[in-house]
Amino acid sequence: LIPRLVGAADDDGTDVYLSAAKLFLAGLGGYNVFANATLRSTKANETGLLGFGGPGGDSRRLRFEGALGIFLNRKFVIGAEYRSKSGNLPGLPEDDWFDLFAAWIPNRHVSLTAAYVNFGEIATLESQNGWYLSLELRP
Repeated sequence: LIPRLVGAADDDGTDVYLSAAKLFLAGLGGYNVFANATLRSTKANETGLLGFGGPGGDSRRLRFEGALGIFLNRKFVIGAEYRSKSGNLPGLPEDDWFDLFAAWIPNRHVSLTAAYVNFGEIATLESQNGWYLSLELRP
């Protein structure tokens, strides 16, 4: 119901994407570097939260996503992620998303991640930015 009210063509859709990842051992200044790049063909509005497509018919667009992480040592990584967005709905512009993160991984059972996340404006709600903290425990 919500997607139709804001002008989306559909309330469901399918993304098609091509992604590549690479770990560069002793890559940047001797540090291990992880890189990921994705090209996504999408009609999604706010990643599908506000439906798919717009009032103008087929609004599939090619968008870029990427991530880069630098391992300062075997247990600590810092990095950034970026995602471009489509903006299919008139009057509801979509800001690109990005985050800056740091993660501590003392062993394969525990990880602690902190990030600053910037989603910009989402569905007329400004400054959808904030901090993220995650503790993951695995058996």
